[in-house]
Amino acid sequence: MSSLVPYNDEIGKLGEALFEARIIRFCRKRPWFNPSHLGEKFPTSDYHVRLVLPNAPEAYFFAQVKGTTKGYSSKARTRLLVEISARDVQRLKDSRAPCYIIGVDVDHERCFIHAITSSSPSHFASIPTTHPLNCVTKLALWKEGDAYWQARPMLPDTSSLT
Repeated sequence: MSSLVPYNDEIGKLGEALFEARIIRFCRKRPWFNPSHLGEKFPTSDYHVRLVLPNAPEAYFFAQVKGTTKGYSSKARTRLLVEISARDVQRLKDSRAPCYIIGVDVDHERCFIHAITSSSPSHFASIPTTHPLNCVTKLALWKEGDAYWQARPMLPDTSSLT
């Protein structure tokens, strides 16, 4: 008889599946994102998510998906209990592209998105539930990602190898 093993891998896989289902769901009769799972070779980012039909030549973001069955920090459900280590937060900050934490309440099949910015804390014990992954938030996410990549020069002005 084997002992019970924590189901962390299964919770994580379910969280990722729920995220994929939410992010590819059409809003306003069209897709907005195309996620690609990065696999085990990328220790921090779980997904490279391309924007569909951006105005920028190339637009994408990275997502770290954290599934949980731990619930919320209060009865008001204002924060989802997902942990992100200081090492992972720093790696996301260093990525040179927009990065987001996706917290997934696997029991209630709800996803929440939280941006990593230069002013983000060094680690997280929970994330706010302010931005559920719904059509309103997805449209804002698409606009934010497109604006970010439109503002970046895609080619260097000079090179020592020309």
